[in-house]
Amino acid sequence: MPKRTRLAKGIYEDQYGIEAIVMVHGQTYQKRFEKDKALPTIINWRNRIIAEAGEQPPPERVRGSLARDVVQYLKRLKGLEGYKAEKSHLRAWLQRWPKIKRWQITQPMIEFAIADWRNAGYSARTIRHRCRALEALYHRLDGTKAPTPFDDTTLIPTKPKARPVSVPDAVIQDVARNLYRQECAGRLRDAKTRARFLVRATTGRRPAEVKRAQPEDVQLSERLWYPRTAKGGINAPLHLNDEQVAAWELFIAAKAWGTFDDRSFAKTLYRNGWPKGIKPKNLRHSAAIALRRRGADLEDVQHQMGHASIQTTTEFYLHVLPERQAETSARLEGRLSPGVFAGPLPKSTPINAPRLRKKGQESLGKDATAKTG
Repeated sequence: MPKRTRLAKGIYEDQYGIEAIVMVHGQTYQKRFEKDKALPTIINWRNRIIAEAGEQPPPERVRGSLARDVVQYLKRLKGLEGYKAEKSHLRAWLQRWPKIKRWQITQPMIEFAIADWRNAGYSARTIRHRCRALEALYHRLDGTKAPTPFDDTTLIPTKPKARPVSVPDAVIQDVARNLYRQECAGRLRDAKTRARFLVRATTGRRPAEVKRAQPEDVQLSERLWYPRTAKGGINAPLHLNDEQVAAWELFIAAKAWGTFDDRSFAKTLYRNGWPKGIKPKNLRHSAAIALRRRGADLEDVQHQMGHASIQTTTEFYLHVLPERQAETSARLEGRLSPGVFAGPLPKSTPINAPRLRKKGQESLGKDATAKTG
């Protein structure tokens, strides 16, 4: 008989898979599952058999440490783009609780961990990613609707709303020209960076959508690009203007298809004139704000940017036009007298103002002067 390991009450794992055994009223029920079957799914099957027989299912606690579950979870992620980052975020939890079982983790424990990391100086972004990574582990192993200790936690730092920053068209042109000079001088091996930069600058689409693009998605004869959308965006073709066609022609000629490293891409742009302190993702904001300034309504911007919801477009680009804000501010002008905005007097200048009378005393004004005389 092959050696088997007990995973939970009545659930055993051997080299061939997982077997669940339930005995109800003297009758035995058995079922085998694939080795990678999620344990909560097997427990649910077992509880259903007991419930159908009229017995209340006992509470189940998954056997095994958090470390074991992390290893199991990471095996499923291996080879994906964010594998290393996910591994790093989960390592922080293991360093805090090296021997704990996952079912022992409670909401107060999560909140104490967040407080400790905040006091230790970790950024809100790092804490947010750590919480997201552990919560994703629960959902992957237990199911998307399974409860987690994060469900009622309100102390996770929220992500601040990004402020859309527009980069002038002249700056975008200078960067493209500088990249071309680097290619001519042999400092850049090819035109891939410039091609990716110009496609993003002219269309305003996400970096992930440029990375996912395939030759069959771009039909220059019909002036259409069918983006493979990200973040659940609108899956609709994008009509290409002359500049966008030229950018895609360069992209195709440079064979710039496929994924690329965002950090390396950004460093190259910074060396060639992209403003310091502004992320290249603001190419997207620049295109959206340019559309608004040229009279496009929010629905037009939504379709161009590929937003899944008009609410996202409204949140970012409803109030980005300084001209409209100036008109609104002008309507509030003239309510107050200019004299109230006079600057502060120098400290050496005396202020000839009567002092307020104290109780039972005369003010130092005309009456006090007459008494002294």
